[in-house]
Amino acid sequence: MIIVRNLAEFIEDAQEHFYDRKVLYFPKKHFCMSYPDDLLDTLVDEDEEYHQIVVPSFSNEMYISFFKSLDQELFEECMVVFQGQGKYRRIKDFLSLKNKIDAFYQYKDEYCFNMAKKYCIDNNIPYDDTTINYE
Repeated sequence: MIIVRNLAEFIEDAQEHFYDRKVLYFPKKHFCMSYPDDLLDTLVDEDEEYHQIVVPSFSNEMYISFFKSLDQELFEECMVVFQGQGKYRRIKDFLSLKNKIDAFYQYKDEYCFNMAKKYCIDNNIPYDDTTINYE
């Protein structure tokens, strides 16, 4: 069984390190690793539970979805800031200035949580969807 919260943390981490690549997720150890196809057999014990996951890059989609949750004026400002090289650093600085950075990180956590749950449902994997407590 996969703990969705753990898989959500993995998906968030995968975005930072190896998006658009194949990774192995070991739910009992809450461990993930990237791997080349030809080494899969040497990396996994026969009796060890694991899932092969491809984590697509979703950063642009997630950021824009967050911007849409803001008021129209702030949405438009975010879209101007969120362009070109360095856009992720700039937008985080901008959201900090607008006192929206905490809301952004909460949104990001929820987004990854929902992505992880959807992965489990789409792949018929048993899961525990204990929700994230933000208090």
